[in-house]
Amino acid sequence: MKTVLHVVGARPNFMKVAPIHRAIAERGRLRQILVHTGQHYDVKMSDVFFTDLKLPPPDIHLGAGSGSHAEQTAKVMVELEKVCAGERPDLISVVGDVNSTLAASLVAAKALIPLAHVEAGLRSNDRTMPEEINRIVTDRLADFLLTPSTDADENLRREGVDEGRIFFVGNVMIDSLFTFRERAQRLPTLGQMGLAPRKYAVCTMHRPSNVDDPETLYDLLGALGEISRTVPVIFPVHPRTRKILSTADAPRKLADCPHRRKPPPWTCLASRYARTPNGRSPSPWAPTSSSALIRSASSPRRPKPSAETARKAACPTAGTVAPRRGSLKSSSIRCSALLPFPSLTSRD
Repeated sequence: MKTVLHVVGARPNFMKVAPIHRAIAERGRLRQILVHTGQHYDVKMSDVFFTDLKLPPPDIHLGAGSGSHAEQTAKVMVELEKVCAGERPDLISVVGDVNSTLAASLVAAKALIPLAHVEAGLRSNDRTMPEEINRIVTDRLADFLLTPSTDADENLRREGVDEGRIFFVGNVMIDSLFTFRERAQRLPTLGQMGLAPRKYAVCTMHRPSNVDDPETLYDLLGALGEISRTVPVIFPVHPRTRKILSTADAPRKLADCPHRRKPPPWTCLASRYARTPNGRSPSPWAPTSSSALIRSASSPRRPKPSAETARKAACPTAGTVAPRRGSLKSSSIRCSALLPFPSLTSRD
């Protein structure tokens, strides 16, 4: 039986690989190895997602941990190379654009292992973003570019990518949304926060350009204060943002929000997937720099964000792609069909 090795490392990866792993398992034609690099290692940023998404525990954990971009990428490469030498996978599958994605792509290329990139072709056209560099390099190295949207296809064509490497499969993030939506809707999250359906906003902020400069962050907090005069704002706080919020002026800025709850929603750590309010009952507002939240917010029965909003979130396709539920539901199945390819699914 041929082997597919999935590499995940950070919170967004888990939501993307879950439906692919499940679809391949249901077909029963391939052996799967799930490798967790340890790029995100906090329980609330990692372990709970495996539980919520019904992912099996990782077969291998590399324990890369934190560090600079170079340190983190290098740690993953060193350990993953050992795994590949021992397991000899027939295909490496990577998702998204985090440092673990880049590291696995480099290892696959140097070890001459075919590489599939799920969510290929997304571009922000901003090379100051580490994710943009990861996207470009990974797409250059990947043998199979599995795209979520037609404009991702166009991005790759403009870059001179051979048409034979491009496969439009759809957005696997929406597979996760639909799979767990019913279960999430049964959770008491809104009631516990004193919220009514469609009468709140969900905000996330974690990108360096938004949170690393305290003045920029405080300006954004001031804007949230203004929004909260109209509608309560739920703010699941990323650890990176929480660190900046520990400074002296942050409590004063948060105190300006008239609808804040006790305990304030913004003091939460990163939300568990199924408990994120926007995944349960659509909120009319979703100010965010998270492409994942934008895609959930642009699913059926929600207004799509503008193209400009999507571009600012570094996911130009998020605001323009909203296929019917049936087509979205099949994206992970199409991924599972394309990942193996005939050479991998043939009998030994």
